[in-house]
Order: sequence, then C-alpha cells, then structure tokens
Amino acid sequence: VAGGLGVIIPPSIPFVIYGIATQTNISDLFIAGFGPGIFIGALLVAVAKRISKKENYQPPRPKATGREKLAAINEAKWALIMPLIILGGIYGGFFTPTEASVVAIFYSLLVGFFVYKELRWKDVFAILDNTASFVGGVMLAFAPAAALGAVLTMLNVPAMVSQLLLSITDNIYIIMLIVVVVLLGAGMILDTISAIVVFAPILYKVLVPMGIDPVHLGVIMVVDLAIGFVTPPVAQNLFVASSMTGLPIHGIVKKALPFILTMLAALLLITFFPEISLTLGKGLALL
Repeated sequence: VAGGLGVIIPPSIPFVIYGIATQTNISDLFIAGFGPGIFIGALLVAVAKRISKKENYQPPRPKATGREKLAAINEAKWALIMPLIILGGIYGGFFTPTEASVVAIFYSLLVGFFVYKELRWKDVFAILDNTASFVGGVMLAFAPAAALGAVLTMLNVPAMVSQLLLSITDNIYIIMLIVVVVLLGAGMILDTISAIVVFAPILYKVLVPMGIDPVHLGVIMVVDLAIGFVTPPVAQNLFVASSMTGLPIHGIVKKALPFILTMLAALLLITFFPEISLTLGKGLALL
C-alpha cells in the first residue's frame, strides 16, 4: 500500500502530467506533495506498528546498531544525493523540471559507471530500450486521452459538469466529496496518467472558478488516483506483491484493508484541509 507514496512525494510523473494538462507550475506541485506524502507515510507507519504489536510480529533479525545504520547510510549516500540534486536544482532556480531529468540521467550514469561500477554499456542500451518502450506506451495512452480532453472541452462538457454539480448542491465540501468519489472510481479502472489527462482539464475548469487552488486540486487528484494502485480490479501494486510472494490476491487485499482505509481517511483530510498541501509552498514563498 505504501507503494502509492511514490507518485505523491516528488519527483512525480503524475504531477508533471497534471502540470502539463492544466498549465500549473510543476515546481509548486512538487513542493505541495511533500506534506501529504509525509502525512500519509506517518499514518501508515502508525497502523503498521499497531498491527505488528497486536499480531506479535517479530523482526527477522536483531535491531540494527548505530554503526550498522551509519554504514547503510554511507553505502546509499550516492543514491540519496540524487533527489537532493533534482529538487534542490529546481527550487534553487538552477534548472527547470525538464532539465532536471537530463541532470538526473547524467548523474546516474556517472555513479553507475565510476562509483558503484555496476553499470556496463550493454546495460545502458537495454535501459534505453526499456525506457523507449515505456515512453512509447505512455504516449499511446496520452495522445488519445489528450484528444478526448480537447473534444470534451469543445463540447462544453466542463460547463455542463459545473451546472450538474451546482444543481445537486452549492456546498463546496459536498462537491469536493463527489469529485473524490468519482476519482476513486476512475483510479480503480484507469491507469493514473490516462485518468489525469482526461479528468484534470475538466475538473480544473470546473473547480478553480469555485475557489479551489489548482495546486491543491493536483494533490487531491494524485493522492486519490494513488489509492487505485491497491484497489481492485486494477490494483497494480497488489498484483506485483502477489507475483513476488506467491500469495493470493484476496489474501493480500484482506490484510491491506486497514492500510487502504487509512489512505482514504488521509485523502479526506487532505481534501478538506488544504493547509496540509499548501503550507510548505507558502512558507518557501515568504522566504
């Protein structure tokens, strides 16, 4: 279940896609992802500790000593530096998010070839092949989804959606609750990128005029769709866990349910308390 945090805490591809689809500042979205990501992570840790204590789970090895912890950090330092370079460069104004991806690639090559010495040229070509396949798949999903979004806009669907929501209620909290439920359903059957490309432009044009911050809306969408990673029928993370462990899906879902409910509770808090997402960005803006 915690695997969903990968798209919430930056750098995050869904935030980039949302930023492109709605012309929202990607750096602001990245900053806004930290608060919700840490908040959800802390809640999941609390639930895991409670379940572990109740079930009397025992660690497979003694608790690591301080020296072992320092050794592990030292071994991982080159990998840990990468997000600092990416995010520090973006927020420091040294390069854009697009340029940051190029910096990350060159840093990875240098560390892989000369520090860890585990990377070979034949590996690079294999990585390029896999990346090209992945990007091609994303583009095949992105292109028709973007076209559909444009057609829906031309057909004035955002205005119709706005009128539909306002015909139900003018209470913004109830409207946001409806949006959250719709996105949960979308996350269960669509991949994250396609769902963002289709729904983001529509929701942006409907909700921003109602007073919803576009950055906050982006966080809500990404967190909402991240829950789709662990909610059937798609539930990519559950299928990966099943293939790695050999455990049946239904057994994993049963054990994952407390964590899924925790993420749903966190989503509601993030939706109705925008400060969780926006406080860090406002603080940095004051600096």
